[in-house]
Amino acid sequence: HPYHEKKWAIQKDEKQFGPFSYLEVVQMLQERTLQEYDMICVSQSGKWLKVKEFEEFSSEKIRQLLSTPDRHIKEVFNRRRYPRASFDGTLIVHDNKTVFRGQTFQISAGGAGLYIPSSALQPGQTLLLHFHPSMDVPAFNAVAAVVSRIALAKEHEDRPQPLRYGVRFTSISQNIKEQIYSYTNCKKVAA
Repeated sequence: HPYHEKKWAIQKDEKQFGPFSYLEVVQMLQERTLQEYDMICVSQSGKWLKVKEFEEFSSEKIRQLLSTPDRHIKEVFNRRRYPRASFDGTLIVHDNKTVFRGQTFQISAGGAGLYIPSSALQPGQTLLLHFHPSMDVPAFNAVAAVVSRIALAKEHEDRPQPLRYGVRFTSISQNIKEQIYSYTNCKKVAA
């Protein structure tokens, strides 16, 4: 399906991400991780333009998508509340400048709760995540947007405390999503 063909590359802070499918780009626009003035290109053409310069991403086209009977497309817009479960894992977090070692304390097919040793990350910011393998979920990469952050109590003033962040996956493989979903469905430790 042309909607699922991964042919869009995105440029953020001098770095390139992708390729993403049309639906993934639409989802990022919906979630505001991608703005209409961000630069994007069709992988083959190599010509970078602002998102809003592509007719495919006009609000009219996106409205047409919304009224489609296609179930897969509807899922992009109706983000279900995925079940969450406690999840003890480690990961590498990259925010375009710095690499952090983080820990997961919770996961769902839609996002994760992370401890990251930085207070500089802001809601709305895009992170690249590399999750290490665990017993329940294999290693995987995801692009995520920071949704929330909670500072922890300062026990040791001299040591920077990790902050708890909530992130939402904006790009993750369908296969991994399904594995996380089945893991959380077995565990069902609702938060």
